[in-house]
Amino acid sequence: MCADARLMSGGKIGLTELAVGVPFPVAALEICRHAMGPSVTPTAFQAETIAAESALARGWIDEVVADTDLLGRATALARALGSHSASAYASIKEQLHRPARTAIDAGAGMDARVRAEWMSDEARTRIAAFMAALAG
Repeated sequence: MCADARLMSGGKIGLTELAVGVPFPVAALEICRHAMGPSVTPTAFQAETIAAESALARGWIDEVVADTDLLGRATALARALGSHSASAYASIKEQLHRPARTAIDAGAGMDARVRAEWMSDEARTRIAAFMAALAG
């Protein structure tokens, strides 16, 4: 979600922290809020994933690209973005991300508590069970 351009060739994307049973880090949630707009709230509470085409329709990603074209398209896009003035690009990016950055900085204390909770034995057990269910 924090990439300047987001491409998918398939698979699913979503916010599954609630399904796992772990809190959402402030920084990650603010990045998602910035990238996903108003759909972030129902997405976080539904804790489900959606296909690439649905993510495109919601504006979460910029393009759906065939598996065979993904690396080439990503490389071409990176070259195009890299052809701009680095200082102008950085300035515009800073301006675009300022609201998210401000919220992330303001939530630093909460993020520290969330990180500690993620490291707890209970969270590790929940994460392991969620991953096992995905594999099984």
